[in-house]
Amino acid sequence: MVKINFKSDSPVTFASEAEDVKQIEEEFTKKEKSSQIDNNIDLSFESTESFFPRADVEREPETKTELPEFEEAPRARTEERPVDRSITPNKDFYPGPVSSQKRIYIIFGAAAAILLVIIFFIFQFMKSGAEKPAVPGTESETSTSQSPAISQGIMPVYQTNVASNNFLDTQLQDFFVKKPASADYSLIVMTPTEINLTVLGDSRDQIAQFTVDLKKAFPALAFHVVSVQNKYEDGNQLIYADLSTPISSGQIASPVSKISVDIQPKDIKKELTGLAQKNQVKLPYFKQGKIIDHNGYRETLYYVNLNGQKGNIMKFISGIISAYPMIRINKLSIFPYNLQTISGKNLSTRLSLSYYNSI
Repeated sequence: MVKINFKSDSPVTFASEAEDVKQIEEEFTKKEKSSQIDNNIDLSFESTESFFPRADVEREPETKTELPEFEEAPRARTEERPVDRSITPNKDFYPGPVSSQKRIYIIFGAAAAILLVIIFFIFQFMKSGAEKPAVPGTESETSTSQSPAISQGIMPVYQTNVASNNFLDTQLQDFFVKKPASADYSLIVMTPTEINLTVLGDSRDQIAQFTVDLKKAFPALAFHVVSVQNKYEDGNQLIYADLSTPISSGQIASPVSKISVDIQPKDIKKELTGLAQKNQVKLPYFKQGKIIDHNGYRETLYYVNLNGQKGNIMKFISGIISAYPMIRINKLSIFPYNLQTISGKNLSTRLSLSYYNSI
């Protein structure tokens, strides 16, 4: 049995506690020494450089950042193959240099082609000039190579057209040339079967004298007075008289034997428009009427208005008669611009035409 004495005066210590105390004493001693060293340090701003090494304080030179240059990607290396000298290159893709002899051939070929083109156009121009319709009354009108053939069934119609139109044209010109001086025309209306005149005078005596003079100038025409009217214009009294005469078939000359070229109905407007321009006549109105079928041929009606000087209108009417036997003048009306007398130069004309063509 062990006996423990608690009343012992010597303190009890452990080895670890002694080591800790010794370490604390050493640390305290070090702090005292460091405080003595710190009191000797210069804390002014001028001596701050001593805290840091000079190599750390100096600035490093600024370096410019440069963009990297784009470098071309390296090309893939292709394997070089030996050239086969036995293969002949295609001359169409690799023509090679042209020799002087080939150049001469090319120049001569181009010149020959240009010459052929010029000859072709000259031939076409001469051919088109030779195919122009011949003017009636000349020897070329009988050439069948220059005009289409006309059927025998419509030939009498064309012959009658020419005879009737010639009669109207001749009478119209005579009315202007042989007009009595006792009065003036106010209106002339002509058809193949009848002629009507409206005469303007200052008194009934003038109208009566004009009728007598007209019968002397045209003994073959039996004019008679149809009506007499008194009209007042601008405070003046005027006398209008209507005269008329029938036309018999015997008064018209026999049908002609020669017929010129034929044209199609669709060309009528183009032909008459060109004729009006040629004679300096205005054609403000052109209209197609009804179509009438006969035995073996067809009749198409047209209505035309003209404006121009008297001489030019007379040339236009003569041009229709001489160049277009397929056209018959059914009615011709001439009156002045001022609606009083035809003594002035400017006139208006209305035509009613029939065009005949084979079916």
